[in-house]
Order: sequence, then C-alpha cells, then structure tokens
Amino acid sequence: MSRFIGIDFSGGARPWRTSIARPTVWIAVAEIIGSRPQLISLMPVQSLPGDELPFDRLVRFLARRDFEVAAIDAPFSLPLAHMPRSGHAELLRSVRALPNGNDRPFPQGASLVALGEVVARKLVAKPLRRTEEYWLTKGVNTRSTMWNGPRGGAPFAAACLRLLERVELPCWPWTQPQVGTLGEAFPAAQLRQWGLPHQAYSKQNAEHVRCSILTGLRERINIRPVDADVLRTNADALDAVISVFGAIAISERSVVGYNIAHTDGNIAVAE
Repeated sequence: MSRFIGIDFSGGARPWRTSIARPTVWIAVAEIIGSRPQLISLMPVQSLPGDELPFDRLVRFLARRDFEVAAIDAPFSLPLAHMPRSGHAELLRSVRALPNGNDRPFPQGASLVALGEVVARKLVAKPLRRTEEYWLTKGVNTRSTMWNGPRGGAPFAAACLRLLERVELPCWPWTQPQVGTLGEAFPAAQLRQWGLPHQAYSKQNAEHVRCSILTGLRERINIRPVDADVLRTNADALDAVISVFGAIAISERSVVGYNIAHTDGNIAVAE
C-alpha cells in the first residue's frame, strides 16, 4: 500500500502558532487502495502529535519517511541565476546558516533574497524560475522567490527551505523518487491542468467554487463525507488534498511539463 502526502504551507509566522482559531497549514494523507487514492487523514499542522511548536512537529512527522512522496505547496529553490553554483544541496547548506526571524522558526524572506543576491544581483524585480515561467504561460499566476514585497514568494521559499534542510530527505527533481522523497506542488497549476476553477476559490463567499473543485476531486480520489465538509469551507485544506496529486505524479514519473534541464526546480503537476 503506497502512501502520499500533500501539505498546504505558509511563510507567515501566525499560521505556525501552537493555538490558532482558523488553521491555514494543512496536511492530507492518501493511500492507493486498488488503483484509486483514498484520503485517509486531513488535519491542520497543530493536530500533529507532540508538545513542540507545530513547525517542529512537521519536521519530525516528515523525518519518519512513512510515505512514498510528500508534496508541499511552497517553492523549493531560487531562480537559476541566483542559485549557488553547486546547486540545490549548496543552497540548503547556505540556508542552514541563516538566522530565524524573531517571531518564526525559519528565516525571513528578506534574508533569502539577500542570499540570492550574493550569487547575482537582480536584473528585474521579480525573477522567475523556468518552471514558474512555464505555468505563467498557461495563465497561472506565479510568485517570485526573489521578491519579498506584496504577494512575494520569498517568505514561502525561506520557510520551506528551512524545512527541507532540517528534515534532510531526498528532494525531487535533484534526486530520483524513492521512499521519503519531498517535492513541490502548486494547487492552482494542478487545477488549471484539470480544467477546474483555479482562481479566487479561497474567499469566504466562494463556497460554490470550492464545491465545483470538490466535485472534480471526487472523480479522482475517495473522500469521506466528514472531510468533504471541511473542504467545502476551507481552501487551505483543499489545497493540501490537491497537492497529493503532485506527490503521486512524482512517484509515477508523470509530471506535466517536466524538464530535466530545469536545475532550479520543477513544480509537480499530475496529468
């Protein structure tokens, strides 16, 4: 029985607090039963067992390697021009040396941008990785991991890179898929690939859009009624479930738009 994990992520400090009224970091666990995925667990990161901070609990949860692939809705790298010459492993070593922000268990976005500019100065305000450029041509809005302003991707990347360097697990596409591999998901791109609504579904008054997405999801994965009720009202939980399919695509080597030459990473989207 193969197990896959999808994680909706955050680069902000508040979602990682021990107690929060409306959690926004969610974990979905699915197993392939027969030929079809079954959602077996859906929970906020605060529900992981342990007394540590939720970020630390997630590190411990992933470090168990009790899964084939886990896909995280957050960037795994910087644009090629800003990547260290030795590649992704060196980037993780460089991130390890960055201090955490005062209110968070990971570096601030500005620190990551500064790290990238040590390699090369930015020529444009929001440089993109090639995988992000690919999905931008498909009409999907993407965030620059070298931008720390409004709707910047740098805070997400800084938080995710801290997670990656702490768990020390294989990261696709820099390593081939194996038990306990981590990869990068992008729910909006996945929805676009399936022809489902991929914009403006997180708003409180957009339940009808989430219901449309849920209908499409149920054609691809078995979802219990209790979890479906959560997905109708919570876009973050919905993104975690969608991310599961990026994990499956990595395992099956069927990622849409995959290009081995993209050494600054690949977003995992299933066909």
